[in-house]
Amino acid sequence: MTTVEIVFLGVYFAVLCVLAVYGSHRYRMAFLYYRHKFKIPTPNGPLAKLPRVTIQLPVFNEMYVVERLIEAVCRVDYPRELLEIQVLDDSTDETCAIARAAVERHRRAGQDVTYIHRTNRQGFKAGALENGLLTAKGEYVAVFDADFVPAPDFLQRTVPFFADPKVGMVQVRWGHLNREFSILTQAQSIFLDGHFIIEHTARNRSGCFFNFNGTAGIWRRTVIGDAGGWQHDTLTEDLDLSYRAQLKGWQFIFLPEVVSPAEVPVDMNAFKSQQHRWAKGSIQTARKLLPTILKSNQPFAVKREAFFHLTNNIAYLLMVLLSVLMPLSMVVRFNHGLYSTLFLDLPFCLAATASVCFFYVATQTELGLTGWRRGKYLPFIMSLGIGLAINNAKAVEALQFYGDLMTKYKVVVPDAITWEFDEIVAGGQNDRYAMTITLAPYGTLINDPKLSKTSGNWGWTLAPGAHGRSDSRVSVGGWTFGVPTACKNKDWAFEFIQMACSKEWMRRSVVRGNAPPRVSVLNHPDVTAQYGWAPVLAEAMKTATLEPREPIWPTMELSLRTGISSVLTGQSNAKDALDAVASDWQRALRRAGLKG
Repeated sequence: MTTVEIVFLGVYFAVLCVLAVYGSHRYRMAFLYYRHKFKIPTPNGPLAKLPRVTIQLPVFNEMYVVERLIEAVCRVDYPRELLEIQVLDDSTDETCAIARAAVERHRRAGQDVTYIHRTNRQGFKAGALENGLLTAKGEYVAVFDADFVPAPDFLQRTVPFFADPKVGMVQVRWGHLNREFSILTQAQSIFLDGHFIIEHTARNRSGCFFNFNGTAGIWRRTVIGDAGGWQHDTLTEDLDLSYRAQLKGWQFIFLPEVVSPAEVPVDMNAFKSQQHRWAKGSIQTARKLLPTILKSNQPFAVKREAFFHLTNNIAYLLMVLLSVLMPLSMVVRFNHGLYSTLFLDLPFCLAATASVCFFYVATQTELGLTGWRRGKYLPFIMSLGIGLAINNAKAVEALQFYGDLMTKYKVVVPDAITWEFDEIVAGGQNDRYAMTITLAPYGTLINDPKLSKTSGNWGWTLAPGAHGRSDSRVSVGGWTFGVPTACKNKDWAFEFIQMACSKEWMRRSVVRGNAPPRVSVLNHPDVTAQYGWAPVLAEAMKTATLEPREPIWPTMELSLRTGISSVLTGQSNAKDALDAVASDWQRALRRAGLKG
């Protein structure tokens, strides 16, 4: 056997060992759960008096569920004079009007509910929560995401635990409103059940750190400030704050018997996007806090569990590497007659793979399922977990290319970072949008030779990842002129239409009003002399497609602009942005009745 083959097999078994260690950790989680499951937390005596509570509802473009959320929170059983509700709305679509109307309706009914709308999304959810705290009145702060429907007794069952002055946060278990919708929602529900029922209970009751899940929990307000506040340098601000607070000595409590129902994503893109954010965010938090945790005076068991908790998603990367190494390792061993070494894979398989089966079967058993119902979704869960290891799309290449142009190479002129449409110019100036639309009929005129260094250097090419013009087309819209049959001034109306559609008028409109031109106008010598991009746009128009006229389209278009803008301003990578956009589109289409 050559040195290269020995090193190769060494790497293969090293990867197997690491995966086996992470897999075996699930056995430990199950062990800790069964060992401590009967250590049920109870309030440390009665509260002297009920405290004032603020419930924060961070929302972004959730027009279909925001009213349901507000209605549910307003039904929470708690003295009205002690309950404040904040709707923290960063939306850019119809959600704003729906949420504002719901808030006003409940305010007139006597509820202390306020509507806070930001003109920018600085810090995203963490920024919204932080902004809400500036005016919050409560001593305690509960948080619910838009897809949750909190039970009326949520505060009655969580607030009493703050009688212990050491308790900083109480988290409840997520329920699943749409568990039965599809196999995908069933699998997600099982994933989350394992996380909450086994992992959270085991960590909390064995004295280890566990995390607030971003929603369906309530904080002692002073803890947030003591731990450094909401910070937005990771994608999982909830995980970050949880560990910082516990390092400060605050205790957390998990209540698996208290359930807060919510919807899980019903389409694969939304699920992949969610999982990618959580995985990336946990690694970011590990890089940020793990050195501090390991250097702290916390017990070894706490440090060990924190390490596995924060680095667990490394297993996805190792699974991809293992899938490449496995067939080659078998070839090497067969070629050298090392058949017996194939049995070395068995204990690793039991540690890494069988542990997953045992873990989720145990979870379903704790929920009261019996027999084959406990494991009938295991094959799908296994395949789904493996599939999450690779999550990519061609469109990511193109968007990341343009994002790098703007953030890394600085080749886009400053004039190109706002949309021209009147209704969102203010948003663009506040960094909500940053999409250049030069190569579109409604082009922002950024290529003035006096202002732009790119004058005369435009060209028509394919977007990265596209295989032909059909994959790299722009979309066009326009106006429709018509004359009513009962019109008394038909002649004048037709004359106006002829004038408005004439080449001369369109040429003037391009120069003075940024109006949509004809291809022949774009190729006009006067236009091409003034704007270097005009002939390029004329070429693009030859393969352009019409914009949809469905009423839902403006909402979808706004979602796309927001996603692209987040990449071009360096706030997100292309993959995360496009996954989020795809999720928004599928949800919007489904709820509008245009997609099953």
